[in-house]
Amino acid sequence: MFDIARLLFGELGLPSFNILLFYPESSLVERDPDASNPSYRELDKLLARIAVLCIVMNRRVTLHDVAPCQLRSRVVRNLHVSFNFVHTPQFDAERVGRDLAIRDRLRP
Repeated sequence: MFDIARLLFGELGLPSFNILLFYPESSLVERDPDASNPSYRELDKLLARIAVLCIVMNRRVTLHDVAPCQLRSRVVRNLHVSFNFVHTPQFDAERVGRDLAIRDRLRP
């Protein structure tokens, strides 16, 4: 993913791009938000590298359906990283609100 970000920013000169988190169990989450809890460990490492690239190259990335509370603060605090949610109305709105509140508290 980092190499793709570098290609999009560096060689193609795009000012931003989107990353959508998709995992096969997402259909279960539509029925039961607690049915699946994807591991964010590897994703967090990749996003931290991309966030640094965004700072260095003055670019932006938007993360779709990535829970901020599952990421380290270095990604969440990065002003070049935005969060957006595209799941169905059945998704647990309280969890999304809590994640965004945590993000706001971590901002400098």
